[in-house]
Amino acid sequence: MKRITLSKIATATFIAAIFATLSTKIAHAEATVQVGICLGGGNTCQYNYSTYVHDFYIYSLRLGLALSGVMIMYSGFIYLTSQGDTTKLNKAKEIFTGAIVGLFLLMSVYAILQFLGL
Repeated sequence: MKRITLSKIATATFIAAIFATLSTKIAHAEATVQVGICLGGGNTCQYNYSTYVHDFYIYSLRLGLALSGVMIMYSGFIYLTSQGDTTKLNKAKEIFTGAIVGLFLLMSVYAILQFLGL
């Protein structure tokens, strides 16, 4: 079984951030379209593509924050229940480090997108 290294995760996150940035830039040029079912009636359901990209990013950010919090708690659980076993301690430290790096990457992408006004 292949191991997913931290550099592969960082590369995938960076590519996703670039895609989100470019998608938002391209989406601003698109026209407004009618989507979904309008429950309120009328033209209240008109969204443009940039709205979808922005909403997708916000939901992804929330999901990433929740997952990193869960992973931090999980690594703490493993750390507390390791009973001095060095393999479990190292596993807990690796999970914690990965969660913190992922959290840092999420916040960095958020800060960059806020700085660019996207």
